[in-house]
Amino acid sequence: MFTAISAVCNAGFSTTSNSLEGLRFHWTTHVVIASLITIGGIGMPVIMNVWGTAKTRVLRGRGALGVDGKLIRLTLHTKIVIVTTVIVYVLGAFGILMSRLSWGGQDLGAAVLDAHFMSVTTRTAGFDTVAPNQLGILSRFVLMVQMFIGGSPASTAGGVKTVAVAAIGLTVWNTIRGRSETNAFGRALTENIVRRASVLIVLGLVTVASLATVLTVTDPRGLVQPDDQAEAFEEILFESVSACGTVGLTMGLTPE
Repeated sequence: MFTAISAVCNAGFSTTSNSLEGLRFHWTTHVVIASLITIGGIGMPVIMNVWGTAKTRVLRGRGALGVDGKLIRLTLHTKIVIVTTVIVYVLGAFGILMSRLSWGGQDLGAAVLDAHFMSVTTRTAGFDTVAPNQLGILSRFVLMVQMFIGGSPASTAGGVKTVAVAAIGLTVWNTIRGRSETNAFGRALTENIVRRASVLIVLGLVTVASLATVLTVTDPRGLVQPDDQAEAFEEILFESVSACGTVGLTMGLTPE
């Protein structure tokens, strides 16, 4: 019960001393816990919209109208959230998989399971099946990017949110194609949405940079052991992104 609530709320608290590392290859971790994390991190508006649309199409077929006279269908918000979530998950899992196969020396089956769960848990769930400090450099970089992005609006997840990242990504893509508007699924995003997304991401970067600066100044390892400065900074940066995204993953710095 405790673990289920912790997963759907993206809290990451576990009743064990090593999170879910003891269940690294157990199906409940990769099916049940991963599903609960995704449900909690995708946002209630998306869940309600998907459920309402699916139920209406089963009972009344396509083209059904709601009480307000509007067509019952997936909203633009739902489409952006689902597509962005899938893209972040797939790219993240691929990066972790490549890192596990090259740096970790893992067999393919173990690497796939590690990549799958760790790419899900960075939505701010905070569970882990492999300690971050035991992953390769590429894996930790991927984790930091995913932790910064986080989950979706009106969800239990943190981060700058998938919709904000999607809005900026779509703006860049449409600008490259020579378009003056930011379009998604045949509809234009307002300038206000793009501006808000830009502010969220910039403030997120500033917050992470500020926290990392403070931790760097107050960490004595750089002065006592100059050779460990690079490793210390990686731990500090990872910890800063994890804290700002309310993830809870650590390379071991927080307990100390």
